[in-house]
Amino acid sequence: MAHSNHMIYQVAGIAAVSLLTACSTQQQDVNLQEVGVSHELARFRKEHFGQVRYNLFFSIPESRQEPVRGKAVIQLSLKEKLPLIIDFRGDASQVASVLLNGGEVPYEVKNEHIIIPAERSVVGENKVSVEFTPADQSLNRRDEFLYTLLVPDRARTAFPCFDQPDMKSLFTLTLEVPEAWQAVTNGAIEKTDTLSVPGRKLISFRETEPLSTYLFAFTAGKFIRETYTRDGREISLYHRETDPKKVAQCPEIASEVFDALTWLEDYTAILYPFAKYDLIILPGFQFGGMEHTGATFYTDRRMFLNENPTLNEQLSRSALIAHETAHMWFGDYVTMQWFDDVWTKEVFANYFASQIVEPLYPGVNHALNFMQDYIPPAYAEDRTAGANPIKQELDNLRNAGLVYGNIIYDKSPVVLEMLIKKMGKESFRKGIQEYLKTYAYGNASWEGLIGILDKYTDDDLSGWSHIWVNEKDMPEIAASIVGNSLVVSQKDPFGRGLNWPQDLTYLIVPKTGEPEEISVS
Repeated sequence: MAHSNHMIYQVAGIAAVSLLTACSTQQQDVNLQEVGVSHELARFRKEHFGQVRYNLFFSIPESRQEPVRGKAVIQLSLKEKLPLIIDFRGDASQVASVLLNGGEVPYEVKNEHIIIPAERSVVGENKVSVEFTPADQSLNRRDEFLYTLLVPDRARTAFPCFDQPDMKSLFTLTLEVPEAWQAVTNGAIEKTDTLSVPGRKLISFRETEPLSTYLFAFTAGKFIRETYTRDGREISLYHRETDPKKVAQCPEIASEVFDALTWLEDYTAILYPFAKYDLIILPGFQFGGMEHTGATFYTDRRMFLNENPTLNEQLSRSALIAHETAHMWFGDYVTMQWFDDVWTKEVFANYFASQIVEPLYPGVNHALNFMQDYIPPAYAEDRTAGANPIKQELDNLRNAGLVYGNIIYDKSPVVLEMLIKKMGKESFRKGIQEYLKTYAYGNASWEGLIGILDKYTDDDLSGWSHIWVNEKDMPEIAASIVGNSLVVSQKDPFGRGLNWPQDLTYLIVPKTGEPEEISVS
């Protein structure tokens, strides 16, 4: 179908041209009037844009009052001439220049995109070079350090990119920073060069494994580096802590990371799938942690404990470390295709974290903690008229923050626990191992996972999943004794006629005789 949508504009003295030209009778029209990354645009780029590589450069001044400067070189392949629609949440004044394959091209900055017309692209390899000024909102600039935080859809505030999770790409980063600063990113340091400019240096990093844009990260600043080794594996811990009693906790923190890595390698039968695991403990970090491969961020308030920490504080730190480490396999190695499945990576990280820490704290009633932490808030949310399914529709990534809530964080662990009980732990483990190998360094959906797990059980997991994951609310269950029989019934509160498959156990206490447990499905 030929494009009928034409936009006329003038940029940097280059003659006005038609933005979208007829490319292929197979090509669909892409709506570029919508702000953000629509699902339609994401599907179009995933289908038509080949392997993407980013070569990124940032010049970071010592003073946070001075702007950061950036340059992004984006390589991709095309099988036909298509418009290049690159995400960038900034205005035209933040874009200094755009080159395509070494030459100037007309472009438009509109609706969080830099758009290059189809007639300027070529069949085969294309290289786009953009010089820009990033917004500070995702650089989190502080005195003496900064760090990126790009989840769920903020990578395009920091640099031009294809800001969707299913376009995994290879990243190479170079940073120009003050000479006294250190820097960490997903890849290891390749080399450090002293510049002719006094007090400045250039740090070049190696190319990463395939990553989604929200998992790319870097931090730079005045940090203290601690390095630890176990069984040939080395990790570095970066921090800004000055309290000697808190700094003395670093070996214990590193030991828990090593333990979690070993446990997950054994469970998944897959060695840690990335080049390095470094962690950075940041003052005032917004979340407990963020699972960037090779540069996992943690908040200081959860990692450095007071002199006499409570059992809950110790358990909380252990669970946080295990959670972020589990994400290396569940979220990073295999990533959801779209953020409607963001709950999948979170529920897996929580589950495996609980399995890792449970034997470390034998005096804790973990089953009771699970019930208290998840079931009451899940019930409270799912019983309301405004309840939503675990898996929600998401039309545009700019709305990704709206899918988070009690249903994702509280109901989904209950549902996963139910799934594992249905399958049995060993069958579940075999299915998980196949899932990771099938989608290695790629993207998967919940439905893809269920299709694999279905092979390891006689239960109908697809039907079970549809009710518990894709439908909202919970059934109203009634039980009564009729004669000598236990009668259990359920009702759909919304009158849809749904039936929630689940296993229930009742304790029957007769007036005389021994109590009896009865299970129903």
